[in-house]
Amino acid sequence: MKVPKKQFKDRNAWLKWRHTKVGASDANVIMGFEQYKTKLSLMKEKSTLGFVIEPERKNTFMIEKGYERERERREYYKTVPNKNMRYHFVECYGISDKYPWLATSFDGLDVEREVVFECKVIGQKHIDEAKMGIPPTKYYPQCQTALYVSGYKQLILSMYCFQTKEGVDLFITKDDEYINKKLLPSLRRFRSNVVLLKRKNKKELVWGKKMELLSNL
Repeated sequence: MKVPKKQFKDRNAWLKWRHTKVGASDANVIMGFEQYKTKLSLMKEKSTLGFVIEPERKNTFMIEKGYERERERREYYKTVPNKNMRYHFVECYGISDKYPWLATSFDGLDVEREVVFECKVIGQKHIDEAKMGIPPTKYYPQCQTALYVSGYKQLILSMYCFQTKEGVDLFITKDDEYINKKLLPSLRRFRSNVVLLKRKNKKELVWGKKMELLSNL
């Protein structure tokens, strides 16, 4: 995994970089587990030529609470009494060694112990399932993509429900069979379609400009 040293100066710089990559959270959409976005809409978004700068906006209450929970859990793992469960997670982002278009923004990485940290604000239903050791299916592609990009074997998925104030952390193990037989083939197909769509959009843009020039003669 390549970990670029540069830091993004603001959200738009990060979004511009992310626009050129297939990220771990995109994997949830590509594998059909995201109810608010379809694979087709994500494909159109990624194939757009250029990048539209977003206006400055305030984070929603839930986004702010999510960031707050991330910070709390990272600090918890630094100071937990049980030294075997002590981790020093640092926010960063990484790029796959094999696929430079595949990248992940990590909520946390412990490079020495080789563990990934991912934090989610979820509903009570998923909390109840997690208590029984069942990880939320909708986040499985994201977790496995993060593990693939990092090259690590373990990920801590920290989940919290603000309505009931309940939380649970699960260890997710790297699933090589799922990654190689299902996840990576789907991500590669998606990436290939994005490239083809970009070429189509570029040709249409060039052709449109030529026609505009001709019409002005």
